[in-house]
Amino acid sequence: MRRNGLKASDLPFFSKAERDNAPGQKQFSSYDYLDLKTHPLVLQAASEALKEYGLSTSASRLMAGELPHHAWLEAQLAEVYGQESALVFVSGHATNVSTIAALVEHGDLVIVDQYSHNSIQMGVKLSGARRLVFPHNDPAGLERLLVKHRRQYRRCLIVTEGHFSMDGDSPDIHSLLMLRDQHQAWLMVDEAHGLGVLGAGGLGSHQQQGIDPGRVDIWMGTLSKSLASTGGFIAAKQDVIQHLRLHASGFSFSVGLNAPCCAAASAALAVMRNEPERVAALQANGKYLMETAQGAGLDVGESLGMGIVPIMLNDLRHTFLTANHLLSQGWSVYPIAPPTVPSNRCRLRLFVRSDHTRDSIHNLVSDLSSAIRHTKTNAGR
Repeated sequence: MRRNGLKASDLPFFSKAERDNAPGQKQFSSYDYLDLKTHPLVLQAASEALKEYGLSTSASRLMAGELPHHAWLEAQLAEVYGQESALVFVSGHATNVSTIAALVEHGDLVIVDQYSHNSIQMGVKLSGARRLVFPHNDPAGLERLLVKHRRQYRRCLIVTEGHFSMDGDSPDIHSLLMLRDQHQAWLMVDEAHGLGVLGAGGLGSHQQQGIDPGRVDIWMGTLSKSLASTGGFIAAKQDVIQHLRLHASGFSFSVGLNAPCCAAASAALAVMRNEPERVAALQANGKYLMETAQGAGLDVGESLGMGIVPIMLNDLRHTFLTANHLLSQGWSVYPIAPPTVPSNRCRLRLFVRSDHTRDSIHNLVSDLSSAIRHTKTNAGR
């Protein structure tokens, strides 16, 4: 059976054995940006929490699932984002869905960036609010929508990402804040791929752009990227956090995040702040990868050359064939295709880590260029 010109044998199925053959320097599909998921301090913190509290809280946090580790981690996250409080969820995807659905409803307006993550789109859909989409990273396009529609709705929420997960670029948060103020709206920034990647100390898009993080109404993030754990969080004013405790269904009706995950994330955040050289190495590697790819004539889209560098192929079949060819050479590089992106914007997404070497990046680009040329003639069959 073929769909969009693909047959099952074209799809890159990665078995455990194949993944194990692409460890370390051939692994460009992992968002363990700062190489912390096996750091001794992270493992030790998780182990100690595991021994004391076990693997599960065995209850929602509103019942018997509240642990000291929640408060410790939330205080750290609130401090990073200059907010009064924070709240951790058991799932990053559910964090966006539950938060947006709890903050707006029918009669409200949500305006989202065109390339916003699925979890943001699903949150708006669940909320019942009207959803409008502004062109990617286009403050002028956002302004046109605000001028035309804002007055028709009670509340307005603007949502964007601090570091876009598919394109590796960032919005102009200064301009978004100005529009937020002019039109009496809220601004929510999804920092899932920003923390640990952007800014001199890895604190995220606010540090990268020289913004007081307290000016942003709502920061969202995940614990599964730079913080080497799992789960999500919101950092905001105390009244917003208290509202979410009671009304965000993904929090109140879900088991609490377990102690090992909280402890691991806390430890990873501490290591990140105590070892800024990890962030510097990540950013240097991202710049080198982007410049090397561009030097080889590859299209990296609008990437900043930080943690995410897409290789735009724009053809569905060519993208999958190239990914499979790289897999046969031991490279872990995954294709991005519909429904995640439009069929004419397919790409290979490369995640950069602090522990990648210049040699591995150079070799990847060399093999990638060859794979693209080798598979291009077969892509039209």
